[in-house]
Amino acid sequence: MKNCDFEKTYGAVSEEMQVLVSNGKSLLSIEEFFKRRLEVTDRHLRKLLWDYVYLMRDSVFYPPIGNDKFKVVTNAPLMRSLTSESPFYRGALMLGKDVDESLAVYESLNGLEFRRTDLVLDKPLTMKQVLAHPVWQTLVPDKELLTQIVEKAFKRNKKKEDSKKGMGVYLAKTEDLATVATGRLWRIGTSYGATGYADLNEAEELLFK
Repeated sequence: MKNCDFEKTYGAVSEEMQVLVSNGKSLLSIEEFFKRRLEVTDRHLRKLLWDYVYLMRDSVFYPPIGNDKFKVVTNAPLMRSLTSESPFYRGALMLGKDVDESLAVYESLNGLEFRRTDLVLDKPLTMKQVLAHPVWQTLVPDKELLTQIVEKAFKRNKKKEDSKKGMGVYLAKTEDLATVATGRLWRIGTSYGATGYADLNEAEELLFK
């Protein structure tokens, strides 16, 4: 794409990741993506960044089924090793062959761990809730950037959908969790929320640099 410092492709990240890595490229992080949303001036690019759904570089990892914890990792090297031959369960990367192996990988991940029961999840949020949400604060540690993107997103939501809420944080459902720990990439949706249940084998819009 002209006049921008990133490119776009479409495909399953399990198939596209090694193409990107071999060319020295990486998916945009959510923070990088939000910066570009605010900086863009071209009308076509603005629509491209605000009105489409993209899979991001940042990850969410789930322990085996029956555990309400999860980890947010902003740049997990593990996900850069994805291939179509990686072990998957319902579109999620399996972190090991059995519970013990997968939990060891999960515990070694350098990220912040949360409990579902401690957070407001799986529904649209108010602006105040977004700004105070630990997951959003982890994904976008730049407080000024988070404030700016939330204000812009809520203004657009109000104009397009007459809604005072948005930017919810949505996690994989219990039935999509495995008997081993798993990992997925975050997706930024049309209501500007973050969804942590994307199928890594399904075609998605990908932004990379």
